[in-house]
Amino acid sequence: GKAVAALALQTCKEAETKHVAFAQAALRLALAFSHPSSRIADSISEDLYNFVEGIQEEEVTQNVQVAFKIVSERSVNAIAQTVLLHCITVLDDVWSVQSRKTVDTSEILRPVLELLALYCQMSLPMHQVTDLLMKALAKVYKTMGHIAKSMTSQKPQKSLDLSFIQLCDQYAKELTPDVYDFLLTLHNDDAEEREKQSESLLKKETRTIPNLIFNIEACDRQLILLSKASGVNLMKNAKRSQARDFQIQLQKRARVS
Repeated sequence: GKAVAALALQTCKEAETKHVAFAQAALRLALAFSHPSSRIADSISEDLYNFVEGIQEEEVTQNVQVAFKIVSERSVNAIAQTVLLHCITVLDDVWSVQSRKTVDTSEILRPVLELLALYCQMSLPMHQVTDLLMKALAKVYKTMGHIAKSMTSQKPQKSLDLSFIQLCDQYAKELTPDVYDFLLTLHNDDAEEREKQSESLLKKETRTIPNLIFNIEACDRQLILLSKASGVNLMKNAKRSQARDFQIQLQKRARVS
């Protein structure tokens, strides 16, 4: 396992390839066999962010410094998809182990929240990437809501671990604000770009945005209930008006358009 991880990581860092499938395969191996995989996912995502920002600012892409040579203009969307699929796999694993007392799910979730917040800030236009990001976001809110609900139902009520309290701070201060900004950007694509989308894609978008907002608000409710049960205010860093402000912004931009 370690030898495979080392070889795959070396390939990701040193192989300047035009073959997107090869780049994806190397990254999948590196993520699958490295422990913790979050370090690689975080590092290559930082490279991806810097590279995409360089493209947006119309810099010469050769001037953008990256630690992972598989990152290129051709591979950015494929690499983003690979990392997001890995995040979804990690979230699925959290569901299966959260009842085990020996596993600190908060430490597993924190890198995932950081990654998803970063991807919300990226300008990745490919709809497959957006679909995966929306799926991962919905899953992380469902997961955190389920964990909070399980904690609330514990009798007698146990004191909350510091790692979980810190996770909730990160959730409120870093992830959710970036998610709402991402949703506004997604909703306000240029009219010309939206016209290019197929009817099925537009219908899918009109379903996924409300569904994600529902999951965010459901998770918030579970954290508020846990706050009352535990006596620890897990939502002290949350902007309570975020959902309302988001709806107002949508209404304003709908009137303008």
